[in-house]
Amino acid sequence: MSDTILDVALTAWRDARKAWQDKSTHYTDTQKQLSDQLSAAIKPADYDKKVVLLREELAVTVWEVAVAADTTRAAHAGLKATCIREALKTFMATNGEALTDALYPYIKGSEGLEPAMTLLHDAVLAQIASREPQVLTAYSAALTEAGMSLEEAVWKDSGANYTTAGNYTFQLRREALNKQNSIH
Repeated sequence: MSDTILDVALTAWRDARKAWQDKSTHYTDTQKQLSDQLSAAIKPADYDKKVVLLREELAVTVWEVAVAADTTRAAHAGLKATCIREALKTFMATNGEALTDALYPYIKGSEGLEPAMTLLHDAVLAQIASREPQVLTAYSAALTEAGMSLEEAVWKDSGANYTTAGNYTFQLRREALNKQNSIH
C-alpha cells in the first residue's frame, strides 16, 4: 500500500522535528561539556584544544539547530496545507458545482473572480461566527500530533537568515570538525 499525501506530509514533519530535537539536544550537551571544561579545577593537558573545539562545535551546532528549526517550520506549514488542500478537494468534489454556480454572476460577469472571492470570504466569516470550525476526522490525528501552532522553541530557534555563502561556510566548518573528531 502506498503512502497518502497526508502520510508523506506527516512523516516529513516528524522527521524534521526529530532532527531539530536531536540538534537541540546536541547543543545542550556540548554546552554542558564546555561548561565542565571551563569550570574544571584540574585542567587536562589538551585543555586549550578541547575548549577551542567545543566552542567551534557550539557555533556550528547553533547554525544546525536554526536550519533544522526552519525545516521543521516548513514541514509543519506543509502538513497543515496538505490537510486543508485535501479537505477542500473533498469539499469541492461534493459541493464545487453548487459553489461555482452560486458565484456564477460574478465569475462570468464583467466583475470577475475578485468580488466573488470577497463574497466567499464574507460567507466563511459568517459561518465561523455561527459555528466554531472543527477538525475533520480524516486529519484529526495528524493535526493533534503536530499541533495547530508550532512549538514556541522551534520559532525561537528558526529564522536566523543565513545566506547561501554563510550556509556553505558552516557546512565546511562541520566537515572540518567531523574530520578532527574522527582523528581523535
